[in-house]
Amino acid sequence: MKSRLPLFLLYLFFHLHASAEESTAQIGDQAKAFAETLDFTQASLLYEELSKRQLPDWQQALVLYNWGTVKLLQQEWLQALHLFHSIPSSSISSPLLLRSLALNKAAAHLGQAQLLATLTTQETLDEQLYLAWQGIKELKEATAIDCRMQRMEQDSSTCVPTKDLTTLLKKALLTLDQIKQKLRSQYISSAGSNSLWIILKTALDNLSKQLSALEHIPASQKEPYSKVFLTQSQTLFPIWDQLKSNISEADSNIEEALKHYSEAIIYLEEQQLGQAQKSLQSSLQIIEKMAASNPLDTLLLNYRITLLQDINESAIQSLINEQMELVVDNAQKANLETATKFLNESLHAAQEGQLFKARFYIIYSQSILENLALETEEEKAPINVLKHALQTAQAAQQLTQLAHLAESSPNSSNADLLSIIRKQQDDTLKQAAPFIPSLLDAQKSAFNNQKGSHCQSHPWNQVIPLFEKGYLAAKQAKVWMALQPFQALALFDQQKQTVKNWQQALKILEQAASSAEPESNQNQPPQSQKSSAKEDSNETLQMIQEMQSQDQPQKKGQAQQEGHSW
Repeated sequence: MKSRLPLFLLYLFFHLHASAEESTAQIGDQAKAFAETLDFTQASLLYEELSKRQLPDWQQALVLYNWGTVKLLQQEWLQALHLFHSIPSSSISSPLLLRSLALNKAAAHLGQAQLLATLTTQETLDEQLYLAWQGIKELKEATAIDCRMQRMEQDSSTCVPTKDLTTLLKKALLTLDQIKQKLRSQYISSAGSNSLWIILKTALDNLSKQLSALEHIPASQKEPYSKVFLTQSQTLFPIWDQLKSNISEADSNIEEALKHYSEAIIYLEEQQLGQAQKSLQSSLQIIEKMAASNPLDTLLLNYRITLLQDINESAIQSLINEQMELVVDNAQKANLETATKFLNESLHAAQEGQLFKARFYIIYSQSILENLALETEEEKAPINVLKHALQTAQAAQQLTQLAHLAESSPNSSNADLLSIIRKQQDDTLKQAAPFIPSLLDAQKSAFNNQKGSHCQSHPWNQVIPLFEKGYLAAKQAKVWMALQPFQALALFDQQKQTVKNWQQALKILEQAASSAEPESNQNQPPQSQKSSAKEDSNETLQMIQEMQSQDQPQKKGQAQQEGHSW
């Protein structure tokens, strides 16, 4: 079932004009007539035929626009976007067409976001967020074009946004808020108890500081600030609820800390700020005992919390202050300084109102710190290697999306941002490279420890092909990045394929790991099954060894062969 159409108030088809070649104009009129009578299949076929002809740029732009609009009405969002993005902006001179193109791009992005929202999986939320952001950006672009048109027509310096644009923008902003709320809920529901204690500690620290500032505001001005502060305080209750649900038995620390926090909320409602501060501090004292953590892990958690919210200067400055206090080995200092440099770039971008660029630098700084955390891990189990490779790939995808959103116009590009994306894409391949050697070591260890009685072809017979697909997509993404002009859609698609395949592979590995212990306690299979399982295991091990050997550097004089991605 297709998703419900978002509110489109303009589906304008453009005529190819009588000056066009007669047969071209006739086919264009036929296609337009089919579209207007809702025969989208025939209209699409005719526009496709026209798109293959050698037409002047302005005619080609009209054909692609009309064809994309047909796809939009068919709710084939991605195909519509592909057609719209293939229109060179230099081929459009009509402000009305530019406005219509921006509107229809927005509709396609928001339509795809709605479609993904109907899926049960939570893995598409990041993509939904990008689609909503992109839709809002294009609606604002359409509004700016509309204003220019009004000024030209009315010879006035002011303009009033049209009702259709205002309505669409409100709906898009509502969609964005819903996606953000889902992301926050997803993070809280999946966070461990220690992470939740740290989140509460950070939140209560901030609330305590804000409350201290509130106490110094004149009484006549306090009420609006108090209401905002009270609303912020109440948003923490879902975290308390999740923390209680994570622990099966009643925990006196949780109950006592929550009791003091609830008292603080009551005092706030009664405008007893001094008493509220005392209760808040009592709650915080308990939380601080429970929120013990490695400083780097705490910092990374605060990065994630910052990214779940709207970017602001205060949150970035807090990260900088916390990061400046982090103590690392001499070998790690250079990377820490680099991460801090980009965090300062984020603050500078936020101060200039470039919030997508600010988010971009936060994510890249976070990725550098995650690499530092990886260096401290002793165990290089396949599942851990894949987790970090996936994490790096997701960051690369987010950076690409944010760079695209940060562009001032569809054809502009920021060389600094693109160089960072290339570096992140290289890191994705680098982090994935140890995966096959690590699983080979794991298989050998299992055989040596007499743990190979079960069929070891599973889960690798599923995991390896998925890993391979993701790795090849990551390599193809590098190819797209080298092309000019910047092929944003093609790059997005390859990065998405990497993330999707590695997410599936990781899920299979996690399921296999969770079921390993119960399986070891079950009755041993018959000897014939053992023999078959051993043969399967040997085949898997042999396959991996062959793949591994193909990765070795070729000696001079050997014929060059295409090796596996790893």
